[in-house]
Amino acid sequence: MKFPGSRLSKHLAQASATQLWRAGFAALRWARPATATPWSSRGDERVLVVAPHPDDETAGCAGTLLRHREAGDSVTVVCLTDGRRSTALGLKPDAMAATRRREVAEVAKRLDFELSWEGLKEGEWSLDTGVRALAAALARAEPTRIYAPTCLDFHPEHRQTAHALAGALAEWTNQGCGEGFERHQPTIHGYPISVPFQASMVDQIVPVARYEAQILAAFDAYASQRGALQPALRLRRYLASRFHVPGLAEGFWTRSSSSYQQLHTELGDGGGARGMRYLSWTDPLAYRSAPRLRRTLAQPEPVADRCRS
Repeated sequence: MKFPGSRLSKHLAQASATQLWRAGFAALRWARPATATPWSSRGDERVLVVAPHPDDETAGCAGTLLRHREAGDSVTVVCLTDGRRSTALGLKPDAMAATRRREVAEVAKRLDFELSWEGLKEGEWSLDTGVRALAAALARAEPTRIYAPTCLDFHPEHRQTAHALAGALAEWTNQGCGEGFERHQPTIHGYPISVPFQASMVDQIVPVARYEAQILAAFDAYASQRGALQPALRLRRYLASRFHVPGLAEGFWTRSSSSYQQLHTELGDGGGARGMRYLSWTDPLAYRSAPRLRRTLAQPEPVADRCRS
């Protein structure tokens, strides 16, 4: 039997835990100062966001996409899979896939991006299939910036998507050798989905507090994934506290195309990371998972390899 005040008590306890962790991150900025490059755009960028599932683009970089659009950049989100394996709402796989495609179409309107739907069946696609799909997306968009998942993630399809992108970039880069090669060397911004980046990994910070209403509206549009998106909002608050940014912030791990490819080839599947959960009480544990992988990714980027004929 549940007592009437049990839900309220749980909510208050969770809010208190979130505030406690935010205070801890604020204290860290004095004990261990962190710096990151402020966000900027030329206003003529071609931005491609690689989303393993519908909602990952919103979890990882919704506010930054709004800033790109405000600056005049074009933004395309490629949804690699259809998200059919979600068990929310008690829907069967085909119904869930249809629901999530409708949701991402609505979010595309709210966040003002162009949607490119690949819709591979979640859990049933191979790395080679992902490479081909993303190589085609790269050829269509010819991006100057890419926002993408990394191998630091708990979800195997998030990690597989990162490896598929590395393979697709290699194919696309080889096609670009010689004349026009610079077009095939986009900057890669790795974004966290539910496994947070420590400050040592974040080299670009983006204040997004003024877009909070639009970010929350995008979260609301993903009715089937509302619970899964709660950690993404807390992560934005923790980043803001850590980097002394008002309200909300999004942070990215930035690499050249060649460095992203090399790391995801050398590191294999990665794994071992712990995601933030629906309840906030254990959030700090997610920052401590996969320490060796974090140290590797936090190393300064080596000089990018030149295109070889």
